[in-house]
Amino acid sequence: MPLSNAQVVDPNVVQTVSAVLAVDKTIASTTYATVLSLSVTTLASSNLLIWVSYCMTFTPSATNEYRLQLRVDGTVVLFAGEEEFDIAQTGSMVHRAVALTAGAHTVDVRWRIGATGEGTLRCRPSAPPEGLSIIAMETRV
Repeated sequence: MPLSNAQVVDPNVVQTVSAVLAVDKTIASTTYATVLSLSVTTLASSNLLIWVSYCMTFTPSATNEYRLQLRVDGTVVLFAGEEEFDIAQTGSMVHRAVALTAGAHTVDVRWRIGATGEGTLRCRPSAPPEGLSIIAMETRV
């Protein structure tokens, strides 16, 4: 049976919120800094399915690394990053936060360069395909 343009409604999905990086950002620090965040207010005993998608440029001045963190309410739940040379970095992170209390929650992505402090990490939506987005779907199950 062919697919149609009809909207599929799942009774277990309460809401979906998203954030997209709108301005170019650069970091050359070994200290984590928030690059993008979103807020969501949930019902009691809800779960959040979180997707992060990124494409950025890392330009090290020597062998170095970059690191990303995904946090929920200030707690790190996932890491991403590599040791690379002057190359576009693409990837994604997926996490399921379970049994959240009712109320306001913050989901954010933080980034930094490696411990040696060499290099620059850039995410420039003005230079496609670079970009960063977060999608959080609240579910009952």
